[in-house]
Amino acid sequence: MENENGTKKYEFSYWIKPDIAESSLGDVQNEIKNFIEKSGGGTIKEKGIIRENLAYPIKHYGYGFLKVSLIEFAPVKMDEFRKYLKLNANILRYNIGTADDIDIIQIKEFKKIVNESQKIKSAAIEIEGVREGEGKKASDIPPEASVVHQAPEKEKITLEDVDKKLEEILGREI
Repeated sequence: MENENGTKKYEFSYWIKPDIAESSLGDVQNEIKNFIEKSGGGTIKEKGIIRENLAYPIKHYGYGFLKVSLIEFAPVKMDEFRKYLKLNANILRYNIGTADDIDIIQIKEFKKIVNESQKIKSAAIEIEGVREGEGKKASDIPPEASVVHQAPEKEKITLEDVDKKLEEILGREI
C-alpha cells in the first residue's frame, strides 16, 4: 500500500559483521540511513543494535550485530537499495519485507514465544505416557514412563551362523 508520496513501509533488518569495532557500528548504521534518505525514504522506527549468535555460520562468522528498522522507501528504488546492501562489505545478510500497517516484531517477545513453545513441546512429550491412563496426574507417573522407549537389542550373529544360513540357502557346503 503506497503512501501519497510514492513510498511504502518496509521492515528492514540486517546483520553487521562482528569484526567491526563496536564504536564504529554507529557509522555503518548512519551510512545505511543516509542512503535511505538520499533515495527519498526515511526511518519511521528502529531498535538498537544487539549482538546475537547466528543460527548457522554466515561467511564463517558465528555471531553478528542485528539491527531492525521500520522504513519508508520508494518501491521503484528498491533494486538500487538491494545492490547497495550487497556491495556493502560490512553487511553479512539483510532482509526486507513489506510492513502494511504493522509494527516491528519485538525480538525479546519472539524469543519468549519460542521458549514457551519449547516448554509446551517438552510437557507434551512428558504427558505422552499419560494418555493411556486417563485421570492420572504427571506426578503420579513413574519416572520410567517418561523415558523414550528403546528398541530391544538384537541377537548378535556370528560368522558361523552366516555360513550355516548360506549353506542352507545354496544347498551345498561352503
